[in-house]
Amino acid sequence: MLLDSPFSRIEMIAVLERRLTPLERFVDRALSMSSTSAARIGEKTAALAAEVRSTLAPFAVEGMIREAVRSGATVAWRPGK
Repeated sequence: MLLDSPFSRIEMIAVLERRLTPLERFVDRALSMSSTSAARIGEKTAALAAEVRSTLAPFAVEGMIREAVRSGATVAWRPGK
């Protein structure tokens, strides 16, 4: 779509970094998805949160998990600008 627009000069930028993330953020992530939100799964919410905690606990050191995070952006502008 961008290739056929006035903004046809396109670059993709990506950054890969390692982060220490609290285990509880993974629980938050799991519950933030529409298919697993508290509104959707109701009384199963506590069980899902417990399952995420128990599954990831072996990877946590002092409550933190090392993860690799890729962030990306597509930048488009008009040729000649």
